[in-house]
Amino acid sequence: MLLSLDQPADGAMIETIYWDFCQQIATLAISKVGQHRQLQFRLFYDAMSQTLKFGYLAGASAQIGWNGTICQLPMGAWLPVGEIAFTHILCGQDLHPDFTVETNWTSQDGLVSLLLLRKL
Repeated sequence: MLLSLDQPADGAMIETIYWDFCQQIATLAISKVGQHRQLQFRLFYDAMSQTLKFGYLAGASAQIGWNGTICQLPMGAWLPVGEIAFTHILCGQDLHPDFTVETNWTSQDGLVSLLLLRKL
């Protein structure tokens, strides 16, 4: 069952609600692409644009760099997901009543970020 948001997003809600939502998306991705590779999964929140970003890196110890408006939350898990197939499955799908999903692939650092954009 997908989550529904009854209040505006804030840091406390991210820690309690959005992590569960990201776990649901990760479960969907695993079911579609299979257990190909272990990748680190992280969640970010841009307070200015109220945009959630979560992505993963192939390198276990690599850090994801964003601009100063995005803060890294103390969340993460090791999830067996495919790389490019993961974004193809999720991009544009209506996975949540309050969000749409877009992707950004940066081949230079191997990062795939998924932008969970709030529906107006």
